[in-house]
Amino acid sequence: MTEYQLPRDGSVLIIDDKVEEALPLIQLLSQKGIASTYYSGKNDRELPISPTQKIRLAFVDVELIPSASKNTYVQIILRLLDKILPDENGPYIMIVWSMRENVYNDDLEPQIMSQSFNKRPVIFLRLHKADFFESVNDDSIDELLEEAYSSLSKQFTPEDLKAIKDVLGTKLVNTIWKAKNNAIDAISKSLEEKLKDADALYLFTITF
Repeated sequence: MTEYQLPRDGSVLIIDDKVEEALPLIQLLSQKGIASTYYSGKNDRELPISPTQKIRLAFVDVELIPSASKNTYVQIILRLLDKILPDENGPYIMIVWSMRENVYNDDLEPQIMSQSFNKRPVIFLRLHKADFFESVNDDSIDELLEEAYSSLSKQFTPEDLKAIKDVLGTKLVNTIWKAKNNAIDAISKSLEEKLKDADALYLFTITF
């Protein structure tokens, strides 16, 4: 039986406005020898002027514009895909996910898969980021802060230093995102199951 393998030809697309959440995925793919192209989706200047890179797998964060209405949000995603994918792109899988589940997914899927959208994927898959990635404490930030406090103690009174600590403590986030064990294998498994359900695995065994 042929098993699904993530494409290694640079045809993986990542759209995520939070680079700190996209970076662990980019690094994880790189460790597996899988090249990817990243866009924040926040500025058209970063998008290709004339798209030529064919995409076979697209990871799209469904909270690109948290404050947008459902219709505006869907139109933003459609516009980004239209600008990034070339006209002759061919079949691809779209994974939508976020740290919250079911954010506009019910509104996005029917429009993405609509016959009126000529760059629609062959597979639309919903995944939850938290199933594959997690936030962990970044001890290096604490160490840097303690070093800074030690230097500041010569210039400020203990009361002032405490006030500084309180302010910095509310402004700095000492957490980083990292992949859970076997995250790539779990993503691949989800993709393989979806492709089998849709009887579309053959498309990717001959295209990748």
